Parts: sequence; structure tokens; C-alpha cells
Amino acid sequence: MIMGTPSGIATTNFSNNMKGYSFESLVNERITLKKNKPIYLAAWYGTSENHLSSPSSKNGELPQGIQDVEETILYSVVWKAKDK
Repeated sequence: MIMGTPSGIATTNFSNNMKGYSFESLVNERITLKKNKPIYLAAWYGTSENHLSSPSSKNGELPQGIQDVEETILYSVVWKAKDK
């Protein structure tokens, strides 16, 4: 995975032994951002087992049950004040 950040580019390797995986949007309507409160945009989750549960999420909230998933990548955004 390659991610762009304000300070440059970051790369990470993840396990490739997943038997099942899913990628889904966690936002399905307009959201008002609040300072310092994360909004979860999308999630990728996978398993090396023969079953995969789908965590549930209210519009932009941290998905319930995400801690029970074997591997997870959450994409989020946080509105922060600029440091001087």
C-alpha cells in the first residue's frame, strides 16, 4: 500500500494469505465535519478463515465489530487546526 501524507509518501506491506476480503464505503450521505472528530470513509477487511463478518457502521462512525476482524485498513479524515 502506498499512501500520500502531508509530509510525503508512506508504504506498508500487508499479508497476502487472505481467503476472503471486502472493501466498502462507510459514508452514504452528506456529513458535516467537526474539528478533531474522525470520519471513517471506507474500510478494507480480510480473513484467512472460511468466513468473513461484515462490521456495521453508521454514516462515518467507527464500524462496530471492526476489532473482531482479522486484518483491517480504515480510511479516515480528521479536520485539525493548522499548527503555527
